[in-house]
Amino acid sequence: MESRPPTSRYRIRASLLLLVSFFVLGCAVDSITPPTAPLHARLAVAATGREFPNVVRFQDQFVVSIQDPATDLIAFAGLPDDPAKTVPCGGDDPFAIVDFHIAGLRQGVEHVVAKGEVNLHVWRLSTLVSPCVTPPIAIGRGRVIYVDNDAFVTGNGANSWGFHMGGEVSLVGGGSAHLMAHNRFQILQDDTFRRLFRQVRLSSE
Repeated sequence: MESRPPTSRYRIRASLLLLVSFFVLGCAVDSITPPTAPLHARLAVAATGREFPNVVRFQDQFVVSIQDPATDLIAFAGLPDDPAKTVPCGGDDPFAIVDFHIAGLRQGVEHVVAKGEVNLHVWRLSTLVSPCVTPPIAIGRGRVIYVDNDAFVTGNGANSWGFHMGGEVSLVGGGSAHLMAHNRFQILQDDTFRRLFRQVRLSSE
């Protein structure tokens, strides 16, 4: 099951809810919306005058998932070592902390980059009930990057955003593999949503 993309004006606020729904309902969805963390910086800078910064850097929790029906895989970046101990599963382990960089606050069109070294978990999409109860098929560490050219959809042009994760993972059945996952989206000026590219792949060494 894949959630229908929310409209652009709501997609930042809805992103974390998608992930929480995934854990609670056991429904395999991938993240189609940017994380909520940039909203914190937006509220902290209440005006856009010259006395306020144009660039904000901070750290916050981050988790993202990408699924690929073609390879029958879903990958998460940012879960704790044991996904069953994360907050949506009833535990108290936080998501990963990554670095956020937001530029363009004075112009009112925020460009966002978030990146960090995080845990990587991979499940078989067709057998996944929920990360709270289903063991992953691969676990490792790697890099996650989120890029958005207009995080609050305040500009007049089209907006594109996407996620990338990759790194070496250990296969539960033995051996190792390289995880590479991408998800890229676009909202046009008429508010048309489209996915440009999606892939989750495990390449055995």
